[in-house]
Amino acid sequence: MGNESDRRSLTWRLVEVLLSLLDNPERAIVRGDLAECSSPANQAMRDVLGLVLRRRLGSWTSWLKFAFVVLPISTLLSVFSRQTADLSSIYLWMYANNWHWADTHTLGFWQVLGETAFTVSLSLLALGCLAWSGGFIVGCLSETARKNGRPILLGLGFGLLLALPLHHDLHWTNDVVFANTFYREIFPLLVQAGCVVFPLLSGLRRGRESATRGHASRLVLLAIAIVALFSTVVNNPYFWILLKVRPWPSLGWPMQIIVFWPIAYLLFQASKERWSRVNTAS
Repeated sequence: MGNESDRRSLTWRLVEVLLSLLDNPERAIVRGDLAECSSPANQAMRDVLGLVLRRRLGSWTSWLKFAFVVLPISTLLSVFSRQTADLSSIYLWMYANNWHWADTHTLGFWQVLGETAFTVSLSLLALGCLAWSGGFIVGCLSETARKNGRPILLGLGFGLLLALPLHHDLHWTNDVVFANTFYREIFPLLVQAGCVVFPLLSGLRRGRESATRGHASRLVLLAIAIVALFSTVVNNPYFWILLKVRPWPSLGWPMQIIVFWPIAYLLFQASKERWSRVNTAS
């Protein structure tokens, strides 16, 4: 009898240890259920152990999901941001540091300036759309994003910082430009803040809101965002140079245009909300 009593006492102690792994509200509920059902010690330990495993595995699954989704996407965005900032710095340096009043009297100066401004603006817009797509993917895949916001923010923050110190071949072939601290250190931070961080957070919010949509429409939007991210990776030669692998063949202009899909999506949503307000007012 003594051995049996000691065994039951040890089992209940193990049950208490397992209960300590649960959150306070749930722990109190489970303890009350065990007392009400008068479950044997062995049965109680099996039930509590199963519950703890389900809770812990769910948490670990979320962290693994964020590690294999959030961190790669934010790292890619950091690399693309650095490349876009460096390329834009070269054009910006050409005009901001080397122009003369006499140049403004020639038609060619304004033509080249317009072409350059269009090229730089388009590359920055593409970066913003890409960041928005990345945030949308993270928001769609992280169904528990509101409860597990810490791993999302940690993954995004860490990934975005990875490529900030990146110095690729552009720095060696344009050392006059990147000898300037503004173009080497400050401008990349400004580009990342304005064209990556804010669009990324906006896309993350829209991705969370997509949970209210139909399953089919959500999958279509998610597929478009993934294709946009993939096409940018494939069509980016500097990314393959960074990895020191042979680049894939270019996917052509249709796959390059798809990166701008967030513009069409946001315009459609804005017009839809406007018509909804008009119909409600009428």
